[in-house]
Amino acid sequence: MSTKADRTRVLVVDDRIMVREGLAALISGEPDLQVVGCVATCAEASTASEGEHPDVAIIEADLRAQLAFSCIRELRAWCPGVRIVLLASNPRDCIISRALSAQVDGIVTAWDSFSMVTAAIKAAVDGRRFFSPVVYSRLTAQRPAPANAPPGKADLRPPQLTSRELEVLGHLVGGETVKETASAMNLAATTVDNHKTRIMRKVDVHNSVGLTRYAIREGIITA
Repeated sequence: MSTKADRTRVLVVDDRIMVREGLAALISGEPDLQVVGCVATCAEASTASEGEHPDVAIIEADLRAQLAFSCIRELRAWCPGVRIVLLASNPRDCIISRALSAQVDGIVTAWDSFSMVTAAIKAAVDGRRFFSPVVYSRLTAQRPAPANAPPGKADLRPPQLTSRELEVLGHLVGGETVKETASAMNLAATTVDNHKTRIMRKVDVHNSVGLTRYAIREGIITA
């Protein structure tokens, strides 16, 4: 049986009282999880996190009192190392893209089961990114062919990346910065940056969000 000290500490931030209290009650029923805060605003999240140092924060994507992504930045400043799971009531592409840019650790939706939420929490604690099936299907959707692509060439084979490029890509899309990747791989930061530039050119993407989408679509990282 898990002791209180062994349990993953979870902070729930959602301005819909029924949702946050219901989610908190379900989480509290899990033997290896405990709720250390159940709040409606980012300011309340700050107060709740003082002294508690949550391991994972579940943040609703459409907070009205304050933008969820501002809340994510502030919470990370208060609690370095906290993992973030975004709860998206409406998983629009713009929300998913912003979440990827913010390097959240997981995205679940209002239509997912509670077991999906707990899976996201546990994956985040283990250092893995988690995307529910609805989100994953959007991330892996077939991109339309470029305007100048020959007829019948919409489903092109993925470009060949070297083993070193794949290793660099795995670090970057896993949430590490160029500097952190360089340290982990015992390389110069400029070398990693050059690898990143070549990878982006090969796969024809122009930002980190595009890299993550590519990595998921090609199975380099999985949900």
